[in-house]
Amino acid sequence: MRRPTLSPGVRSALTYAVILAIVFAGSLAAAFVFTHEPKRDTISVGVSSIPAQPRTERIAAGSIVEAREDRLVIRGESGRIEIALPAGLPKDDLQRLAGPAELFATGTRVNVGGEQTQFGLVVTGIVAVDGAPR
Repeated sequence: MRRPTLSPGVRSALTYAVILAIVFAGSLAAAFVFTHEPKRDTISVGVSSIPAQPRTERIAAGSIVEAREDRLVIRGESGRIEIALPAGLPKDDLQRLAGPAELFATGTRVNVGGEQTQFGLVVTGIVAVDGAPR
């Protein structure tokens, strides 16, 4: 006895309909899950900073116009600046040396003054403390 078989056209149409039904059912399931998804937690993050403390130190550069026991007057790029000196402040007398080569031996501790210009860094002075450890 022979079983009745579907023709190839009907079989491909039926396969196509089954695939469409599966895709349609999957889309319905995804839409249902997406619609009824539990609400996600909302997290609010705030970033704050502590206001910066105003700087108490000030850098003054220029030429000394006047030096007294209680104040120092400097003329610089920003104009005339008066700096009050505390009572009993130790003062150094800086003197120019004729030949710095013999003073600045290897290992001598010095303070180097410089200024950044449009052409590069310019050394404006070198200070060595007499008797500083080498």
